[in-house]
Amino acid sequence: MKKLKQLAVVISEEAKAAESEKDSAPAQTKTDTSKLNAAEKLELEKHEVAITKGNKSFFELGDALNAINKSRLYREYGTYPKYLSDKLLMSPASAYRHMFVAEVMAVLSPEGGTLPQNEFQLRPFAVLNIKPDEWKATWKHVVKKAKKKPLTALLITTLICMKRGAKPNAPKKKPVLTLVAEARKQLDTGKTTGMKSLLKKLEDKLKALNLA
Repeated sequence: MKKLKQLAVVISEEAKAAESEKDSAPAQTKTDTSKLNAAEKLELEKHEVAITKGNKSFFELGDALNAINKSRLYREYGTYPKYLSDKLLMSPASAYRHMFVAEVMAVLSPEGGTLPQNEFQLRPFAVLNIKPDEWKATWKHVVKKAKKKPLTALLITTLICMKRGAKPNAPKKKPVLTLVAEARKQLDTGKTTGMKSLLKKLEDKLKALNLA
Protein backbone atom coordinates (compact mmCIF):
# COMPACT_ATOMS: atom_id res chain seq x y z
CA MET A 1 0.00 0.00 0.00
CA LYS A 2 2.85 2.37 0.89
CA LYS A 3 4.47 1.78 -2.51
CA LEU A 4 1.17 2.48 -4.26
CA LYS A 5 0.85 5.79 -2.43
CA GLN A 6 4.42 6.73 -3.36
CA LEU A 7 3.73 5.85 -7.01
CA ALA A 8 0.57 7.97 -6.97
CA VAL A 9 2.54 10.94 -5.62
CA VAL A 10 5.19 10.55 -8.32
CA ILE A 11 2.57 10.35 -11.08
CA SER A 12 0.78 13.38 -9.65
CA GLU A 13 3.99 15.45 -9.55
CA GLU A 14 4.89 14.44 -13.12
CA ALA A 15 1.44 15.43 -14.32
CA LYS A 16 1.74 18.84 -12.65
CA ALA A 17 5.18 19.39 -14.18
CA ALA A 18 3.93 18.43 -17.63
CA GLU A 19 0.96 20.81 -17.30
CA SER A 20 3.24 23.63 -16.16
CA GLU A 21 5.57 23.02 -19.08
CA LYS A 22 2.65 23.03 -21.50
CA ASP A 23 1.32 26.32 -20.13
CA SER A 24 4.71 28.03 -20.40
CA ALA A 25 5.44 26.71 -23.90
CA PRO A 26 5.21 29.26 -26.71
CA ALA A 27 2.29 29.04 -29.10
CA GLN A 28 2.96 26.79 -32.04
CA THR A 29 1.08 28.93 -34.54
CA LYS A 30 1.16 32.66 -35.02
CA THR A 31 -1.27 34.88 -36.86
CA ASP A 32 0.33 36.14 -40.05
CA THR A 33 -0.08 39.92 -40.18
CA SER A 34 2.57 40.53 -42.82
CA LYS A 35 2.07 43.49 -45.14
CA LEU A 36 0.49 43.03 -48.56
CA ASN A 37 2.67 43.72 -51.56
CA ALA A 38 1.65 46.17 -54.29
CA ALA A 39 0.00 43.54 -56.48
CA GLU A 40 -1.96 42.11 -53.55
CA LYS A 41 -3.15 45.57 -52.53
CA LEU A 42 -4.48 46.19 -56.04
CA GLU A 43 -6.23 42.81 -56.06
CA LEU A 44 -7.77 43.45 -52.64
CA GLU A 45 -8.97 46.89 -53.72
CA LYS A 46 -10.60 45.39 -56.81
CA HIS A 47 -12.51 42.83 -54.71
CA GLU A 48 -13.51 45.41 -52.11
CA VAL A 49 -14.92 47.69 -54.80
CA ALA A 50 -16.95 44.76 -56.13
CA ILE A 51 -18.28 44.10 -52.63
CA THR A 52 -19.05 47.65 -51.53
CA LYS A 53 -20.45 48.98 -54.80
CA GLY A 54 -23.39 46.62 -54.54
CA ASN A 55 -23.84 46.35 -58.31
CA LYS A 56 -22.71 42.74 -58.54
CA SER A 57 -25.02 39.76 -58.85
CA PHE A 58 -25.87 37.84 -55.71
CA PHE A 59 -23.19 35.21 -56.30
CA GLU A 60 -20.41 37.52 -57.55
CA LEU A 61 -20.32 39.10 -54.09
CA GLY A 62 -19.47 35.66 -52.72
CA ASP A 63 -16.82 35.21 -55.42
CA ALA A 64 -15.03 38.35 -54.22
CA LEU A 65 -15.23 37.24 -50.58
CA ASN A 66 -13.91 33.79 -51.48
CA ALA A 67 -10.99 35.30 -53.40
CA ILE A 68 -9.98 37.48 -50.46
CA ASN A 69 -10.15 34.55 -48.09
CA LYS A 70 -8.34 32.09 -50.37
CA SER A 71 -5.45 34.47 -51.12
CA ARG A 72 -5.33 35.64 -47.50
CA LEU A 73 -5.59 39.26 -48.58
CA TYR A 74 -7.14 39.99 -45.18
CA ARG A 75 -3.99 39.15 -43.24
CA GLU A 76 -3.07 42.69 -42.19
CA TYR A 77 -6.17 42.49 -39.99
CA GLY A 78 -4.98 39.25 -38.41
CA THR A 79 -7.97 37.01 -39.09
CA TYR A 80 -10.65 36.81 -41.74
CA PRO A 81 -13.58 37.36 -39.32
CA LYS A 82 -11.84 40.48 -37.95
CA TYR A 83 -11.31 41.79 -41.48
CA LEU A 84 -14.97 41.21 -42.28
CA SER A 85 -16.24 43.05 -39.21
CA ASP A 86 -13.65 45.86 -39.08
CA LYS A 87 -13.14 46.62 -42.76
CA LEU A 88 -16.31 45.47 -44.53
CA LEU A 89 -18.67 45.93 -41.57
CA MET A 90 -20.07 42.51 -42.41
CA SER A 91 -20.84 39.67 -40.03
CA PRO A 92 -18.93 36.43 -40.68
CA ALA A 93 -22.23 34.53 -40.87
CA SER A 94 -23.47 36.77 -43.69
CA ALA A 95 -20.14 36.55 -45.52
CA TYR A 96 -20.01 32.76 -45.31
CA ARG A 97 -23.55 32.52 -46.68
CA HIS A 98 -22.54 34.56 -49.73
CA MET A 99 -19.38 32.48 -50.13
CA PHE A 100 -21.35 29.23 -49.99
CA VAL A 101 -23.82 30.48 -52.61
CA ALA A 102 -20.93 31.45 -54.90
CA GLU A 103 -19.44 27.97 -54.59
CA VAL A 104 -22.74 26.32 -55.48
CA MET A 105 -23.27 28.65 -58.45
CA ALA A 106 -19.79 27.87 -59.74
CA VAL A 107 -20.89 24.24 -59.99
CA LEU A 108 -24.39 24.86 -61.35
CA SER A 109 -23.68 27.62 -63.89
CA PRO A 110 -21.86 25.47 -66.48
CA GLU A 111 -24.95 23.24 -66.63
CA GLY A 112 -27.10 26.03 -68.06
CA GLY A 113 -30.89 25.76 -68.08
CA THR A 114 -32.88 27.10 -65.15
CA LEU A 115 -30.48 28.51 -62.57
CA PRO A 116 -31.01 30.02 -59.11
CA GLN A 117 -31.92 33.69 -59.27
CA ASN A 118 -31.25 34.69 -55.68
CA GLU A 119 -29.46 33.66 -52.52
CA PHE A 120 -32.63 32.40 -50.80
CA GLN A 121 -33.11 29.65 -53.37
CA LEU A 122 -29.78 28.14 -52.33
CA ARG A 123 -30.08 28.51 -48.57
CA PRO A 124 -31.83 25.10 -48.29
CA PHE A 125 -28.64 23.55 -49.67
CA ALA A 126 -26.76 24.80 -46.62
CA VAL A 127 -29.54 24.20 -44.10
CA LEU A 128 -30.08 20.63 -45.29
CA ASN A 129 -26.33 20.03 -45.59
CA ILE A 130 -26.35 19.04 -49.27
CA LYS A 131 -22.89 17.75 -50.18
CA PRO A 132 -20.97 19.36 -53.07
CA ASP A 133 -21.12 16.21 -55.17
CA GLU A 134 -24.93 16.29 -54.83
CA TRP A 135 -25.48 19.93 -55.82
CA LYS A 136 -26.06 19.32 -59.55
CA ALA A 137 -28.40 16.36 -59.13
CA THR A 138 -30.32 18.06 -56.33
CA TRP A 139 -30.92 21.25 -58.31
CA LYS A 140 -31.98 19.28 -61.41
CA HIS A 141 -34.44 17.33 -59.25
CA VAL A 142 -35.87 20.54 -57.79
CA VAL A 143 -36.36 22.18 -61.21
CA LYS A 144 -37.95 19.04 -62.65
CA LYS A 145 -40.38 18.51 -59.78
CA ALA A 146 -41.29 22.18 -59.40
CA LYS A 147 -42.35 22.35 -63.06
CA LYS A 148 -43.62 25.91 -63.51
CA LYS A 149 -44.16 26.74 -59.86
CA PRO A 150 -42.17 29.63 -58.40
CA LEU A 151 -38.95 28.31 -56.87
CA THR A 152 -39.37 29.59 -53.35
CA ALA A 153 -37.09 28.50 -50.52
CA LEU A 154 -40.02 26.64 -48.95
CA LEU A 155 -40.81 24.69 -52.12
CA ILE A 156 -37.14 23.85 -52.68
CA THR A 157 -36.80 22.64 -49.08
CA THR A 158 -39.95 20.52 -49.42
CA LEU A 159 -38.85 18.92 -52.70
CA ILE A 160 -35.40 18.08 -51.33
CA CYS A 161 -36.90 16.54 -48.20
CA MET A 162 -39.35 14.50 -50.28
CA LYS A 163 -36.46 13.27 -52.41
CA ARG A 164 -34.77 12.09 -49.24
CA GLY A 165 -37.93 10.38 -48.11
CA ALA A 166 -38.49 12.81 -45.25
CA LYS A 167 -41.01 15.51 -44.59
CA PRO A 168 -39.96 19.06 -43.68
CA ASN A 169 -40.19 19.73 -39.98
CA ALA A 170 -43.33 21.64 -39.19
CA PRO A 171 -44.74 22.56 -35.81
CA LYS A 172 -47.50 20.16 -34.78
CA LYS A 173 -50.66 22.01 -33.80
CA LYS A 174 -53.19 20.41 -31.49
CA PRO A 175 -56.88 20.75 -32.45
CA VAL A 176 -59.24 22.64 -30.14
CA LEU A 177 -61.02 19.50 -28.90
CA THR A 178 -57.70 17.94 -27.88
CA LEU A 179 -56.84 21.02 -25.82
CA VAL A 180 -60.29 20.95 -24.21
CA ALA A 181 -59.85 17.27 -23.33
CA GLU A 182 -56.46 17.96 -21.75
CA ALA A 183 -57.89 20.83 -19.71
CA ARG A 184 -60.81 18.68 -18.52
CA LYS A 185 -58.44 15.88 -17.53
CA GLN A 186 -56.35 18.28 -15.45
CA LEU A 187 -59.50 19.57 -13.69
CA ASP A 188 -60.71 16.03 -12.97
CA THR A 189 -57.38 14.96 -11.50
CA GLY A 190 -56.85 18.20 -9.59
CA LYS A 191 -53.57 18.84 -11.41
CA THR A 192 -53.89 22.40 -12.63
CA THR A 193 -50.23 23.36 -13.01
CA GLY A 194 -50.47 23.52 -16.81
CA MET A 195 -53.98 24.98 -16.93
CA LYS A 196 -52.85 28.53 -17.64
CA SER A 197 -50.84 27.39 -20.64
CA LEU A 198 -53.72 25.28 -21.98
CA LEU A 199 -56.19 28.14 -21.61
CA LYS A 200 -53.83 30.45 -23.49
CA LYS A 201 -53.58 27.92 -26.35
CA LEU A 202 -57.37 27.58 -26.43
CA GLU A 203 -57.74 31.34 -26.53
CA ASP A 204 -55.33 31.57 -29.46
CA LYS A 205 -57.17 28.81 -31.32
CA LEU A 206 -60.56 30.49 -30.83
CA LYS A 207 -59.16 33.84 -31.97
CA ALA A 208 -57.77 32.20 -35.09
CA LEU A 209 -61.26 30.84 -35.79
CA ASN A 210 -62.82 34.26 -35.10
CA LEU A 211 -64.73 32.75 -32.18
CA ALA A 212 -63.22 34.94 -29.49
